[in-house]
Amino acid sequence: MLVIADTIDHLGVKPGLIGTQAIVGSAAFNLLAVTSLAIYTTTDVKKIQDLGGFNTTIVASMLSYVWFLLVLVVISPGVVEIWEAVLTVGFFLGLIGLAYGIDRFSASRFTDQNNTKETDEENKKDVAKCALRAMASRYGTFNILEAARGNEPPKMTQD
Repeated sequence: MLVIADTIDHLGVKPGLIGTQAIVGSAAFNLLAVTSLAIYTTTDVKKIQDLGGFNTTIVASMLSYVWFLLVLVVISPGVVEIWEAVLTVGFFLGLIGLAYGIDRFSASRFTDQNNTKETDEENKKDVAKCALRAMASRYGTFNILEAARGNEPPKMTQD
């Protein structure tokens, strides 16, 4: 809200320092304090499964600082022109779309891999159950249980 109020107050003139300071300050706070607090409050070891969205955000953050430097110091020193503001908003929307796309792609790929592993495990269990049922119906449940315990079953007869 401070940045919006400052921007409206400085339309068409040299921008105030609060806008840039608020952006850089909030980014630093989010990166350092929020991440530290999130790490501190959990006791479980967490692992980032897929770094696609994370790396995209890191690269975009670095590029945004370069863009701000170009806009505020090189291209039009001390003044943000309308085309620069529109391009900045466009970059932001592009980042949101890119991060969303990467996250969706990664999530579907990760889910497919997990589903395949879960399906394989379920298939193995189903095959083992089926084999045990077949052996139990053929040799008797008691004989199969005795064989599983390592005991010599009384007699393995076919029913």
